[in-house]
Amino acid sequence: MVGYPLKTRPLGKGVYDQKFGRNAGVARRNAAVRSAIANDLNLFRSLARFATANKAIVPVIPHQPGLFSVWGKTGQQYLQRYPGQKLGKWRAQTEFLKLLLCSQVVLEYKGYSFTVKVNEALEEMWKADEAHIYNCIKRRIRAELVSHGFCDVGMAYVLEGKGRKGSRTRLHLHGMVCGIDQCHLRAFKLAMESALEVGFRRRGKGSGLDFHCVLYYDEIVQGVANEAANWPNYCAKSLMIKDARLPGQRMFINHRLREMTKRLWGVITDAPLGKE
Repeated sequence: MVGYPLKTRPLGKGVYDQKFGRNAGVARRNAAVRSAIANDLNLFRSLARFATANKAIVPVIPHQPGLFSVWGKTGQQYLQRYPGQKLGKWRAQTEFLKLLLCSQVVLEYKGYSFTVKVNEALEEMWKADEAHIYNCIKRRIRAELVSHGFCDVGMAYVLEGKGRKGSRTRLHLHGMVCGIDQCHLRAFKLAMESALEVGFRRRGKGSGLDFHCVLYYDEIVQGVANEAANWPNYCAKSLMIKDARLPGQRMFINHRLREMTKRLWGVITDAPLGKE
């Protein structure tokens, strides 16, 4: 009797392309990025747990932020707990890990989280001019902050045009800022609204607040270490989703906040100033 091979269910075109065809390279790269994101989250959450534990035993200098004293031994603790792991130089870290660490600087310096929408008319104008939306928004925000006297604030944000499931949304920013006193919060609100030409919408489609800002401590459930990654993770939730309106870069960390966070990384890795 002649033997016949077992019948197998044929692969659909989409599945075939994903495994072997033209989409295979993209799928592998996306898988590598997701793996790197998961590793960054695990690293950050481990460091945050060590920092939270250290708060109970490390004294904080009066009238000085406790950031350095609390995070000072977290790198050593992490390497002792996970032998074989490495904490590299600052320049070798991903932008996502840097955003996670930025959140701790903002938390320590009593900063704020914010969400602000972009005027749809601005988007249409930039689209007609074939302008790069990310660069236009960055320039407008910088100019308005300077004009309102905010020359030395630390700020990070992510530009978003799609939801978590890939559905198109109105352009908006999720971000964080430090270096602003509560008495100047209204001026910051006016600067951001002026930059993106929005305000309070009382009726009609999309009604509600175009600008929302809360104390960062409240945003991450009162600073619990396991929740510390929630807001930056939420900010970056759509970066893996392709958006034709937003090609290229969508995450921004300004020089002030980047330098503060770089120093935090130096404290974590026990690197001297300038050698992070």
